[in-house]
Amino acid sequence: MNYFFFFKINYCFLGLQKLIKEIFKIVLSKNFSDDYKEKHLRKYSYETFKYSLQIITFIIVFLAMLYFIDYLKNGFMESIFNLKIILITIIISIFYIKIRFYKK
Repeated sequence: MNYFFFFKINYCFLGLQKLIKEIFKIVLSKNFSDDYKEKHLRKYSYETFKYSLQIITFIIVFLAMLYFIDYLKNGFMESIFNLKIILITIIISIFYIKIRFYKK
């Protein structure tokens, strides 16, 4: 694993999306035999379960970190969900995206 745990979430979503496309391709195709479908769908279902479990683990770890920070610093969650902070974050994100695409 050469990548940080939090950046792996994008890999999980892309892998899950690719697996779902493959599953639909196999199920809807009439060119594959039932034995082939059964064998490959079992493999794809295991991979889908693995990616889903990784995504759920990421969400649980992220929420646990937020809870721990809120436990250490009372009022942290209120400051995160403050409307002013949310609007500033959205504005900074829009400017960042515009600058990033402008350079390309």
